[in-house]
Amino acid sequence: MSQLPTWAEHPGHDKTAPLTGPGRGPEPAVAEWLTNLQRRSDKPLRILDVGAGRGDLVAWLCSNGFEHSYGVEPNLQYVANSQSYFGGVGLGRDRIQPFLANGKYPYEDGSFDVVHSNQVVEHVEDIDAFCEEISRVTRRGGEGLHIFPAKWEPIEGHMHMPLAHWFPKGRVRRTWIKFALWTGQAAPYFSDLDLDDRTEVFHRFSGDETFYRTGRAFSQALATYGMDSDRRSIVRAKLRHHGFPPILAPAFAAFREAYVTTRKR
Repeated sequence: MSQLPTWAEHPGHDKTAPLTGPGRGPEPAVAEWLTNLQRRSDKPLRILDVGAGRGDLVAWLCSNGFEHSYGVEPNLQYVANSQSYFGGVGLGRDRIQPFLANGKYPYEDGSFDVVHSNQVVEHVEDIDAFCEEISRVTRRGGEGLHIFPAKWEPIEGHMHMPLAHWFPKGRVRRTWIKFALWTGQAAPYFSDLDLDDRTEVFHRFSGDETFYRTGRAFSQALATYGMDSDRRSIVRAKLRHHGFPPILAPAFAAFREAYVTTRKR
């Protein structure tokens, strides 16, 4: 059991390979939001991507007019996978930095105009510590954008498994995961393993690395650390880019949480 692969070893998890070129850009609504912020600013924006992985987004930002973009990432292997690319293009090997030993980010208070995360909040166990830290490194009046799966999204997006994150962690969730794998209702990862071992890999990931919460809980934690939050503007922008009418906003929010934040104090 101890020799089972980790979730990060599944095929397609590209953060485990070195970054070799400008990464994937953000979705159109996010690119538009950043562009509008830059237009309203009288100086280049300083942007921090939290949970930056190997730096795909940061590389794209630096290649598309946002040269003062940086990333912070807890996984040391992902950080190492960023270094050759950023050093080679003259942006500095330390463009993506690891968390400090105490979990803090290696930046001074108020260092950034914009703090961004995408598909990160659902992996954060201590949401108060997360919100405290993004508030700390955001300048007063600075903004943020945080996108993550909704708690009641019917398909768990990492395992591609229906309802798995709805069940309480432990035996009940493990039983459901095993049933979903047995019936083919999951991502085809680790198919070389037998059912019990495969169940264990999926269950460990779900129990140890995912922490789904409501948008309200996230918004309340932000407020504790002086951050206002608004979901309407970015949800409407995302719907517009997808070609959907604004009336579908409540249904859209059932699948994806997206919050624009502003540090007020």
